[in-house]
Amino acid sequence: MTKLLLVEDNDVNRDMLTRRLQRRGYDVVSASNGAEAISKTLSLQPNLVLMDLHLPVMDEWEAIRQLKANPKTQQIPVIALTADAMVSDRQHALAIGCDDYDIKPIDLPRLLDKMERLLVKSQSQPQDTASLIQDKRIQYALLTHLRYKLCTPIYTIIGFSDMLIDELKSRSNMALLGDLQKISACGTQLWKLATVILDTAQLEMNQPQWDIQRIGATVRLELLTPLSTVVGFCEILLEDASDDLTPDLTRIYTAAQQLLSLVNDIVNLIHWQLKALEATDFNMIEQSSESVDAIDLINNITISTHAPEHIGSILIIDDNETNCELLLRQLERQGHTVTIASDLPQAIQQMQMSPCHLILLNGVMSNQHGFEILSQLKQDHQWQQIPVIMIADMDAIDHAAKCIELGAEDYLLFPFKPILLRTKIAACLERKQLAKTHDHSTVENAPVGIYQSTSEGQLLRVNSAMVKMLGYSSAAEMMQHVTNIAQQIFVEPDDRDRLKQQLEEHGEITQFEYQAYCQDGDIIWVSESARIVRDANENLLYYEGIVQDVTARKLIEATLQRQIEELQGNVEQTKLAHQMTEIVQTDYFQHLKTDTENLQFQNGNGDRKKTTSKILLIEDNELNRDMLSRRLQRLGYEIIIAIDGAEGITKTMTEHPDLILMDMSLPEVDGWEATRQLKSNPQSHTIPIIALTAHAMAGDREQALAAGCDEYDTKPIEFPRLLSKVERLLEQRKMS
Repeated sequence: MTKLLLVEDNDVNRDMLTRRLQRRGYDVVSASNGAEAISKTLSLQPNLVLMDLHLPVMDEWEAIRQLKANPKTQQIPVIALTADAMVSDRQHALAIGCDDYDIKPIDLPRLLDKMERLLVKSQSQPQDTASLIQDKRIQYALLTHLRYKLCTPIYTIIGFSDMLIDELKSRSNMALLGDLQKISACGTQLWKLATVILDTAQLEMNQPQWDIQRIGATVRLELLTPLSTVVGFCEILLEDASDDLTPDLTRIYTAAQQLLSLVNDIVNLIHWQLKALEATDFNMIEQSSESVDAIDLINNITISTHAPEHIGSILIIDDNETNCELLLRQLERQGHTVTIASDLPQAIQQMQMSPCHLILLNGVMSNQHGFEILSQLKQDHQWQQIPVIMIADMDAIDHAAKCIELGAEDYLLFPFKPILLRTKIAACLERKQLAKTHDHSTVENAPVGIYQSTSEGQLLRVNSAMVKMLGYSSAAEMMQHVTNIAQQIFVEPDDRDRLKQQLEEHGEITQFEYQAYCQDGDIIWVSESARIVRDANENLLYYEGIVQDVTARKLIEATLQRQIEELQGNVEQTKLAHQMTEIVQTDYFQHLKTDTENLQFQNGNGDRKKTTSKILLIEDNELNRDMLSRRLQRLGYEIIIAIDGAEGITKTMTEHPDLILMDMSLPEVDGWEATRQLKSNPQSHTIPIIALTAHAMAGDREQALAAGCDEYDTKPIEFPRLLSKVERLLEQRKMS
């Protein structure tokens, strides 16, 4: 018989719903508060929990957090029940881990439908995956899928915040600009953490057994703090920003909430993906991947008579709506005409209706792999001449290289800056324009370097752009000076040999990159597309090529690669020391102002009630301190800051605060020890202390209270709830 736990503090409601569910054949156990709910869930292991959202002793939010943080109970589905039919309540319930939400008065058929759906889902969840996940191919696919799911909203956070930063720079709004830069920095931190934790390179470390719980716990612990920072600053900005900025800020906020939901439900996400991978034929996938190696390179490299065409019609192929919207906004701001397709058939239909100059193709999509789409495009004579820029994950550089082999013109690695997107598109459109005509009469006007040479390396012709690129005063000087291209221009002569070999094998080569000497000895990076020109009898006449200076792009890529290597090095040191550094905690706020904050207004005129209470905030993370102190200062509190437990003890003695907010994970002296010292000192033992911790595990509340804390709150912080605890403790202190 299916066992239900009904958590309801109203006797009449509890009795009524219990009897109705028992008539449907359910075994119903009841609890009247959050603490009892946690105890009975651990001991009885019900199949499903129905949780009222207004509970005494331990509130419902705290109870749900503890249930979803405990590996023994986190997979038990929870349906939240409330009389408040507010949109924010539903979002909050789902964000902290509830599997569904229903409002009172209860519509029993509707509730039963939700219960049955969740029960079927939980019963079908795979339980024994130990043998399955020892297959390295399964592990690789799992990590790739999790990274895709988590990084998709992260790219939205980074992309829209960077776009807003560009817009605000022209408005000189430094306050909003500073907070957006913090959001962008936290988004980048989220991306780095996700890619490192879920890095497929760790599969080469010969781990004896994968621990799914460890992976899920690491993701939740590491991502929760920067994610909560993003949410908090979004809410601050949404309070202050103008109407024209609100839609994009809301997109960032929504993406952060989506990511929060994924992180809170990461273990279930892992299990469901493993179940999906059980039926995967990896042998078929490997054979398919090998079969696309024989794609021909683009033909007809020619010399242009026209100036570059920076503006063009661009087709985006991506099934992620948010990615498409972000790219659409950026490209339209640059003056391009943009169309969107979610798969190859739709893309072909779009191109048949309206020709495009360039394709942006996401290499990782949910409905079809980018390799397949690129392969089919490059095998179709009607579309193979359209340049393609592939978009890939930063740690999937091997995928990007593969796409270049298959015929892609260039690649972009997530997350990328708008200026890099603009530069790569401009370069591709220039190359496309150069390939449109066979008129050699205006070679001198071409914006890129153009040359003709013998196969032995003697220059026959160069244009002015080529001369300028390599620092010569004239074409005559360059042709007189350069008699052996391999020795005098190529920094690595072997690169010239490889270029010649590929030209002899294929007759042409696209985007061959190498380092070249300038006339003064400086070294630059160039990209060359070349072909062999033959006479009617197939005798070689000369080599003909187009050369572009790509030094700026290579420097950007080198910087990004160096950042990745530094991050991976830091993570390796942490692994070897067995000390995963806990990411500093931050506060989590609701999107809409709640009734608790509205009570701070007097007489309906919008003026906040002033208070002279002094609060000491002990927090070691600068962003967290800034955000929480600003919210409290807006309510009239005087805020004192300490960055570790030792400083917190000192400032308590000198400043005599009315209340202390104590982060429990502090350097030097941690929050537990600082609390014990303050509570044992006659000068400070009456000052109320609220413990703040990111660990919502059973027993943490009891540990905090045992150390002497007067209250306890878990991160991510729900600001109205924390505020109510602050006000209650301050009022009690005044009364005593």
